[in-house]
Formats: sequence, structure tokens, C-alpha cells
Amino acid sequence: IFERACKLGKLTGILLQLRDRLLDVEGNLHELGNFRHIDQYNQTITYITLLGIDKTRKRIERKRKQAESILDDLWPQAGTLRDFIKYICERNK
Repeated sequence: IFERACKLGKLTGILLQLRDRLLDVEGNLHELGNFRHIDQYNQTITYITLLGIDKTRKRIERKRKQAESILDDLWPQAGTLRDFIKYICERNK
């Protein structure tokens, strides 16, 4: 159980990072409350620069399914955690 819970934590962190990078490229300035393309301006290597936008989106879906699978196995009734993962993957700011 401990190892699976740790994996869930790592997946959540990766999902946050992937979505943040997509928002940096595609996000709405008014919704984000800060500037876009900061990574490009700073010449930061990100998932977007390595994988591109489409593959980053696909990676989000794969990682989300992995996280949801862990929840299904460990805590099938974990609605709040499932909602949190959904929020991370679908947020606009």
C-alpha cells in the first residue's frame, strides 16, 4: 500500500507540472493572472519543448489513468482525491 500511495503522490506532482507547462503555452492571460510563455522567454526546457503539445496532452491522460487506477485499487470511494486529480488535469489557471 505504501509504495502505491507514494506512486500516486509522484503522479500527482507530474500531472501538476505537465498541466502548468501547457498553461504557460496555451493559457488565457486573464484567467492565469500572470504572463504566458515564461518558459520560452527563459529558455527553460520543459515537457513541451521535449515532447510537444500533443504528446504532453497524451502524457497527461496516461498519467491520469495511472493515478485513477491506483485510487480504484486502494481507495475506490476516494471521491475527493479523484476530484483533485480531475481538477489538476482540467484546470485553466
